[in-house]
Amino acid sequence: EPEEIRSALHDEVTEIKKLLKTKPNTSLLHEPELTIPEARTVIKVLDHLIISAFQTNREFYHLVVAKIVNLALKYGHTSDTAYGFAQYGTMLGSLWGYYKAGHEFGKFAVKLSEKYNNPAQKCKALCTMAGEITPWVRHMQYTTPIENEAYQIGLYAGELQFAGFASLYKLLNWFY
Repeated sequence: EPEEIRSALHDEVTEIKKLLKTKPNTSLLHEPELTIPEARTVIKVLDHLIISAFQTNREFYHLVVAKIVNLALKYGHTSDTAYGFAQYGTMLGSLWGYYKAGHEFGKFAVKLSEKYNNPAQKCKALCTMAGEITPWVRHMQYTTPIENEAYQIGLYAGELQFAGFASLYKLLNWFY
């Protein structure tokens, strides 16, 4: 039900805000790795749900993203949390107008993917930066190298859907 999703999202975002108050932004990258197998599996499943939820039910998408971030902040990161943090950056800007904070979350997501040497997650985070976050804080011309890197990494990682998104963003951004 929509009201239940909104209520759950409110709870997740409230918890994220509380957790972020206890952790300086500079320390987020150095949080421990998540070791609970069930939570690792939940994050992996949620990561795979992001695109489907985005296309079918935006409120559920917001909840999925917030749940990934909340789990990572509570229990630690995995190699699959970067895209969730990038999408949370998108939510910060698009829902609440915190564009600079959203950009910081996007940059953090890229660094997190590099820490875990996960090219698929890096491709997803870079796509989010190029197509959704960077244009809020920088001129569109700065998205071209991000799109190019996302495309190349996507091909390398076999992340063809996001390599395609990177190409699409590059094409669309020419009009701005």
